[in-house]
Amino acid sequence: MIPMNTVLTIAIPTYNHHELLLRQLKQLLSQKTSQTCFELLVFDNYSNPSVESYLNAEGLIVKDFKLVRHSENIGAERNILKCFKECQTDWLWVLSDNDLVHENAVENVLKIIDKAEECIFIHLGQNRSLAGRGLEEFCKEIFYPDSFSISHNLYNIRYLKEYLTYYERWVDTMQGQILFVMKCLDDSGKYFMISDYKPCYDYLPSEWNKLRFIKSTFDLKRIFKKEFSNYPVISKHLFIKIFEMLHWQLLIARSYQRLSPIRFLFLYIGLFRFVQVENWMSLFKRDYRNIIKMTFSRKYYLEMRRATIPADKDFKEII
Repeated sequence: MIPMNTVLTIAIPTYNHHELLLRQLKQLLSQKTSQTCFELLVFDNYSNPSVESYLNAEGLIVKDFKLVRHSENIGAERNILKCFKECQTDWLWVLSDNDLVHENAVENVLKIIDKAEECIFIHLGQNRSLAGRGLEEFCKEIFYPDSFSISHNLYNIRYLKEYLTYYERWVDTMQGQILFVMKCLDDSGKYFMISDYKPCYDYLPSEWNKLRFIKSTFDLKRIFKKEFSNYPVISKHLFIKIFEMLHWQLLIARSYQRLSPIRFLFLYIGLFRFVQVENWMSLFKRDYRNIIKMTFSRKYYLEMRRATIPADKDFKEII
């Protein structure tokens, strides 16, 4: 039974990060007092050995938090989605097992929540603080790559619960946890916050399939167009941020290195759009050439440029 005054759930999705999880749990449990009351959930995505057996062997008995172990590995995105579905408090903080929180992180997060009762979403760890309202301001102000990263964000489940169906619908984009927030902002015009408080020591690199992430991101235009009444606003303010995010991800995706000369060529002659990459494809295969033809679309490039680049700015300047 969750105490009546508990407003925050901290949920940790985990898979085979036993030592990191143990460190995180010890740090969080040491902050649990009568003044910093929170619900702590751990979702074990079929780790081997199980999280419970490992913690017991290390002397940390599962009694001060709830541990859920899946009967099979359901994938990282669906494990994160479980955190949202099982939350029974007003606010949710989905926390990575490898982003160690500061000693007073929970107390500070609760203070931020206390001042943001009417917000649906709080974006942490940025270099500024502000409050905004509605989807247009969100698209203008948000740092998109961090907006769906776990550990950076607080969610007001009281308002967002009814939008979880959108999260489920888009879970395979690997960005469902921000898309359903955007849908709520589009429909309701509610408030969001950006905070300069950084609750973790370091946000460590995540272990996820970057090529799959790149491929799924190409679906965003279709999703935005189909689901959002305010699509022109998204096109105007958000596409360039998504472009920058993809450009960065492509640079660190190993198999993308094969495309470097082509990328350079098309980037600077103005035909670059969102580059799609398939793993282990040969440059000489027909399906590879078809992908290049499809993704280096001048029509799409010009559409994005008109929507996102000020008339007095040169595209090369911005990227």
